[in-house]
Amino acid sequence: MENMRIPPRTSSSGANGIFGTPPKSALRPVPEGDWISNRKRSTTNTNAINPALQGGSPSDSSKFYKSDMAFYGKSSWSPQKEQILIGPYEYLFAQPGKDIRSQLIAAFNEWLEVPAESLEIITKVVGMLHTASLLVDDVEDSSLLRRGLPVAHSIFGTAQTINSANYVYFQALQELGKLKNPKAVNIYTEELLNLHRGQGMDLFWRDTLTCPTEDDYLEMVGNKTGGLFRLAIKLMQAESKNLKDCVPLVNLMGIIFQIRDDYQNISSPEYSSNKGMCEDLTEGKFSFPIIHSIRARPENMQLLNILKQKTEDEQVKRYAVSYMESTGSLEYCRKVVATLMERAKSKGARKAQDPMDDKKSPDVSITEEARDGIRPPITADASESMKKESTESSRQGTSIHSSTANEKLQEENAIEEAITTTKEVPAEINDTPIPEKDYSSFGSWEKKLIVLAATIGAFFSPFNAQIYFPALNSIAKDLGVTASQVNLTMTTYMACYYSCRILQATAPAFTGGFSDTAGRRPAYIICFVIYIVANIALALESNYVALLILRMVQSAGSSGTVALASAVVADVATSAERGLYISITSLTGILAPSLGPLLGGIISQYLGWKWIFWFLSILATSFFIPMLLFMPETCRIIVGDGSVPPPVWNRSLMSIINEKKRLKKGIQPDYAARDELARKRGPVRFPNPLETVTVAFEKEGFLILFFAGMVYAGFYAVIAGLPSQLRSLYNYDDLKVGLMFLPMAGGSLTAAFTQGRFIDYSFFREARRLNMPITKSRQQDLSNFPIEKARLQVALPMLMLAAIFTIIYGWVLHFRVEVGGICVVLFVLGYMLIASGDGYGGV
Repeated sequence: MENMRIPPRTSSSGANGIFGTPPKSALRPVPEGDWISNRKRSTTNTNAINPALQGGSPSDSSKFYKSDMAFYGKSSWSPQKEQILIGPYEYLFAQPGKDIRSQLIAAFNEWLEVPAESLEIITKVVGMLHTASLLVDDVEDSSLLRRGLPVAHSIFGTAQTINSANYVYFQALQELGKLKNPKAVNIYTEELLNLHRGQGMDLFWRDTLTCPTEDDYLEMVGNKTGGLFRLAIKLMQAESKNLKDCVPLVNLMGIIFQIRDDYQNISSPEYSSNKGMCEDLTEGKFSFPIIHSIRARPENMQLLNILKQKTEDEQVKRYAVSYMESTGSLEYCRKVVATLMERAKSKGARKAQDPMDDKKSPDVSITEEARDGIRPPITADASESMKKESTESSRQGTSIHSSTANEKLQEENAIEEAITTTKEVPAEINDTPIPEKDYSSFGSWEKKLIVLAATIGAFFSPFNAQIYFPALNSIAKDLGVTASQVNLTMTTYMACYYSCRILQATAPAFTGGFSDTAGRRPAYIICFVIYIVANIALALESNYVALLILRMVQSAGSSGTVALASAVVADVATSAERGLYISITSLTGILAPSLGPLLGGIISQYLGWKWIFWFLSILATSFFIPMLLFMPETCRIIVGDGSVPPPVWNRSLMSIINEKKRLKKGIQPDYAARDELARKRGPVRFPNPLETVTVAFEKEGFLILFFAGMVYAGFYAVIAGLPSQLRSLYNYDDLKVGLMFLPMAGGSLTAAFTQGRFIDYSFFREARRLNMPITKSRQQDLSNFPIEKARLQVALPMLMLAAIFTIIYGWVLHFRVEVGGICVVLFVLGYMLIASGDGYGGV
């Protein structure tokens, strides 16, 4: 036993003898100092000591009698032991990454102005945490490469790598104590918990082969990737005297960074050389494009099965990428990144233009590179180099995509254009072109014609309510009923005959729900078929009961078109340009009742009251046929911005012509987007009107409905009492009574063509006050914009004036003022009522 030799113990750094020369990339100079050993180079592989070669005195048992046994802490800890412990950390740290977090800190410091000493500590802590988390990530993901070299645990062992990462976590916490800020420890703890929450869900989905929803993925990214971003900025805010809240902007940047990293994992040859080709597939990881592709075609299990296999076969990976291309997932990634970049730059520009802060916007862009490398934007020389590399890869059969080298270069440049800005250029909103589509693909004149068609369609509902008003006496005489009984045919369409009012009120709820799943065109078709048939039946009937019932059916057919008009405006117009279109559509509620009695009186007097319904049938048919042929589908859940082809049965002649023109130009229909929209909206279902009723129980909805009710109650109070007052006070006949509605119609027309501009002016004035850039053709993020204030600044003064002139209207009639005075008051009332209605409609 005494002569038995114990074999030499191997160090955890891999040192059990003479070392070979480490790779050059591991010894490359680091931009920052070595935060652990204060050296410029990692000496892990050269300075580690083999215990078998160490000298020392023989064992002495006397120490067990004399020593205080305090064998811990700095008193007994040597630099050599420290080097062994942090070996895996220094190995990875010595391999240069793009250092995006240090750049992020430097950029945001343009705003926050953190003291230099505190900024150095924060930069150091964030860098330590990032590198340590990568060590753990590589173990948990079973990765093979990191920054083009073998992962740390393949050299140092899994256990030692995990221990090294955990050790650095606590060293970072110790370093944070130098800030002497209690908030810093709380921030550190909170974001480290978020980091592990995100990583935990990511691992759970991978290990159980559970495809998360897009929202679950975004939550995971917000916790995991966004955690380190937020940690840096929150620590800076805690040390800054500036009160700017940069966290919302940083949250966006974290999501952008991770989504484009997922995209690069699949599409970038450089990423493949650093980490491996389509490494997410090998790791079985549910990345953003993979989630989209699986959920785009849930019935197809191929991609899910490939993830399950965790394949390393390049042919299988190429097939998987080709499949993701076919589902539009890579294109979807590019669109999402471009959209989020627009939002991030908009937020950055607004903060930079804060009137309380004259500082320029710092560069907060995510640079183009794989996850852990940094390089400048692609230059002409680099572009040519990429072309050569891509062409060579295609010749060797190692291209990830089935596309040509030029196509791959275009794809690379597309993501480059959407994401890259140099450090020297401030990230202002117009510096980098964003490949984002306009809110609507329809041109300006196309949108105006579409809204005009919707307005004409909505015109029939209020028009029916009043057109046969002057013919009530003739109807009572022909049907042999009293004046009170025939008045019920009017209240069937209005508000007093409650049993029929229920159908009129709920019809728009059915129409709105149906149009949201089937489309606007099918809803219009159903409405007008019912309406035209009801009018023909009304023209042919000679029975009082039939008149009551058919008026109710007529109401059910036409009333839904008002809701459809508002929906069409929302489909094609952004909030910034919606004021003008709302004004046009609101003409239906004022102009139709104003002109209805005039036309009704003329038709009844010269042709008979039944010709009122023949006139409505002819008028509706004259509108319905062109609408059926030319009005395109606008529902965004069916056609998106208007460029996605609708189902074959829902195409207008104009849609077919436009599609053929696009095909001649080589523009293929976006069938992937069409299928994705179809999956989201689900099958056409029978509408539930109670879903609409719930709006009245919401605070905002109730206030808007109450406001609208007050406006239209005042309007109908005026026009309902006007005929009887004119007859009794001025002895006017039906034709003259009808003519007295023209001043109100004139005021309504004037408001329609002027009030919309006032509303848009108020919107832009509020935007200028907030230094918010506005693009009319794009629907921008208005979550922090006081849209209600901008609209009501115009609506409330008009409502107050309308109330005042309603009182004046009563005085004018009471004192039997000349007819000219009544006309002036009616003109002003028409203007004020339509103007106040436009305000709440724009909200």
